[in-house]
Amino acid sequence: MTAIVALLLWFCALCAIIPLTVILIELSAGLMPLKQVFQNAAEHPQTVILMPAHNEASIISDTVQKVQNGLPPQSRLLVVADNCSDDTARLARDAGAAVVERNSVMLRGKGYALAFGRDSLVSDPPNYIVILDADCLPALNSIEHLVRAAQGSGRPVQARYCFTAPSSASPVVQISNFAFYVKNVVRQRGMSRMGDVCLLTGAGMALSWNQFRVAAVASGAIVEDLAMGLDLMKAGHRPLFLESALITSDSATAKDTVGQRQRWEHGYLSTMSSEALPCIAQGLVTMDRALLWTGLHLLVPPLALLVMISSTIALLQAVAMMLGHSATPFLIIVAQLILLMLLLAVVWFRDGKAYVQASALARLPLYMLWKVPIYLRLLTNRQREWNRTPRGGKDDS
Repeated sequence: MTAIVALLLWFCALCAIIPLTVILIELSAGLMPLKQVFQNAAEHPQTVILMPAHNEASIISDTVQKVQNGLPPQSRLLVVADNCSDDTARLARDAGAAVVERNSVMLRGKGYALAFGRDSLVSDPPNYIVILDADCLPALNSIEHLVRAAQGSGRPVQARYCFTAPSSASPVVQISNFAFYVKNVVRQRGMSRMGDVCLLTGAGMALSWNQFRVAAVASGAIVEDLAMGLDLMKAGHRPLFLESALITSDSATAKDTVGQRQRWEHGYLSTMSSEALPCIAQGLVTMDRALLWTGLHLLVPPLALLVMISSTIALLQAVAMMLGHSATPFLIIVAQLILLMLLLAVVWFRDGKAYVQASALARLPLYMLWKVPIYLRLLTNRQREWNRTPRGGKDDS
């Protein structure tokens, strides 16, 4: 009986040790920026910036004008006004974009909008597609860098995608933005170094027309970008992380951040449960390190949830240790949690100050409590439908 209990305790411990090991490797490997050089072709390829937009009348004119001003040669902008009940389509046209309109109450979601835009381009397809959300802005030359990297590597390419917020933003928003930076930049660097692959993160994605043409986008998946990246990877098209291309978006307010995080994290955890182990198995069988590391990456739950689970398991192991069982699992998990905090502190000291002020970090325990209802809804009211997150409003918390 003692041996069985010991095995169960070790199994429980591994549920924390394995994901903690993966994230510690990724954070360590992702501390330094990537160095990437791609050969430029003599002529810029024909490119369409595909922008799905749902009820974006308040920002679409400004977005279109700014994107148009920074377009490289032989590039054009196509806005998909998707199930809009406002003036998004008219305002986008007035600002100079080509526009197609889609209306289908039953089929809602960004994936369907992308598929509709793709269908509208079939008769005159470009060489490359860049997917950009209506609330996102590319930094100077970022679109050109994306297309050049896709052209030079022959792979789908993901830009560095970050949120911006005023210094007056609430601590919850600041900490959430820092967590987003860790996920979308630091861990992407780590994935690139460990598996020569990255995840698609929703905006700032460049694909060749042939890759986009066969991509499975026509769905209502609430994390359609993650699903598309996994499908492309399984088809042999490993996404590439391009740090020199920057896409930014205004943060949601504290109130709207709840819905945003719930959609992302519920969708991610659903994908994690269905894709992590198959990716690991396929990666081992085929000796494909991109698939293997992607599966390992997917074993890591969102950062706050990982800390909650690991701390709970450490507490259980501490009780078992006091009852006479091995102290090794407890000591390993505690050491990993301490190292995780140290690495996050290094990330914050190097780059995180732009996202979260030191004073806001004191609210980390409250941020953890703020996340608890999001995870409890996994059991009682899991989000299964896509929804648009408002951004750029006044932070009222």
